[in-house]
Amino acid sequence: MKKNIRGIAIRHFAILISLGEMSGKDELILDLLHYAVRQCLASMEAAGATPSEVFAVYFELARQSLDDAEREGQDISRVIEPALDYAGYIFRVECGKKH
Repeated sequence: MKKNIRGIAIRHFAILISLGEMSGKDELILDLLHYAVRQCLASMEAAGATPSEVFAVYFELARQSLDDAEREGQDISRVIEPALDYAGYIFRVECGKKH
């Protein structure tokens, strides 16, 4: 199962990076970014991952994407960082529902 949810997250990160490339330097399409984040997290849960597995994989891949891009001289932080913030927000909301 882990491999499957990791594959889902990898595909969604490719979408996030493409959104960043398509938008202008001063334009970030937050509604599309938020939609892509929600879809990624929901797809991973639908594949059978627990919320803690979803967020562990998501945050690991986000950090890895930032590190890889930095080594390649790309700046994807303006896309990945808001995506991380939004995923963290969703995680906090989900945790709050269970308590």
